[in-house]
Amino acid sequence: MQAAGLGHALGKVRSALHAAYSMALKSEKAGREAFRVFHAEVNPIAGIDTYKKLSVPGERVLTIKELRTYLRGIDALTNPVMRLAMLLQIYLGGQRPAQLFRVTAADVNMDRNTITQYDGKGKRQHPRAHVLPLTPKTRQWMEELLALNTDAPGIFSTDGRSTIWPETASGVAHAIGAGAYRLGDIRRTVETEMGRLKISKDMKA
Repeated sequence: MQAAGLGHALGKVRSALHAAYSMALKSEKAGREAFRVFHAEVNPIAGIDTYKKLSVPGERVLTIKELRTYLRGIDALTNPVMRLAMLLQIYLGGQRPAQLFRVTAADVNMDRNTITQYDGKGKRQHPRAHVLPLTPKTRQWMEELLALNTDAPGIFSTDGRSTIWPETASGVAHAIGAGAYRLGDIRRTVETEMGRLKISKDMKA
């Protein structure tokens, strides 16, 4: 992966392995029986470089024409949950798919017109609550999702058993754009467009 220049993917693999070994090492104290079978005594990933030089931040921003094509591609999706998930990722301000797709019915407050996401990034022990307002359009989409997934583990479920994986949504975005951009570029595009509309930095955040 390093030789192929796959810095972003390499960083994600390293992070996942580091977390797995870390969890195995803490299994005795945390009571995680499933990890004890590995008899982990050290975390071999801890001493491996994080590959920051290879993991270059993306700079791709969609043009207005590309964004319109992307939205038309989303509208053409036959799965209603996937279509609403992709639309909400944009219309809620370019949210991180991993956080958005974890939203459950309990995180939606129709009385206050809000949804709450939980940001578990970094070393914080408890995820930070991130409350988002619902506009009339996004409220309507939320109502549709709640009706479609009354018994599912989350409102973004296409099969009633599990929620959408960010990688699956990324594959949809990749297909719509014929490989010209990825889901992370959509988030950056939304932020750029909000800046063009002179929306304040605090509001964007």
